Amino acid sequence: MPLYEWHCRVCDLTFEALVAAGASKRRRACPLCRRPSGRVMSAPRFHSGKAAAPLDARPAGAKRDVTQLKVPSAARICWMDDRSASRLAAYKHGRGAEYDDTMAAREEAKKRNQQFGRNEEKIVAELAAVQGKSADIGGYYLPDPRKCEAVMRPSPTFNAALAQMGGR
Repeated sequence: MPLYEWHCRVCDLTFEALVAAGASKRRRACPLCRRPSGRVMSAPRFHSGKAAAPLDARPAGAKRDVTQLKVPSAARICWMDDRSASRLAAYKHGRGAEYDDTMAAREEAKKRNQQFGRNEEKIVAELAAVQGKSADIGGYYLPDPRKCEAVMRPSPTFNAALAQMGGR
């Protein structure tokens, strides 16, 4: 049975009830003042099959990727593409901010990967050029930190990419 809403104008109460579709047009008595109340249009609601558990109640391993949530096809607005439908589903499950953060992080990672892809050959050549050569690190027991860093990070191109990502 569908869920319908009624509004009592006397006590300004909106209430809902599960009733058969045929009985939905009849007026219902207000639960507070018992006067007849008229039916009102309800806001549309989407349901994905089961209620979403609060974020703190979900087991850590059972967390579903927020970008993979789906809107039932009957509830999908005709102009929606897949990304818009996933975003709507995430907001309906109370995980909209998480969806936006996840998508922004993915865009940033995509840009970083493109930067590494453009410079991959140069980085590999810089790393290969220092392979097999001895290096001075300023001592065995008390090495110089600056010399160690220069030896351990020999590619200026790779170092610049790491610095843009927030590394040292």
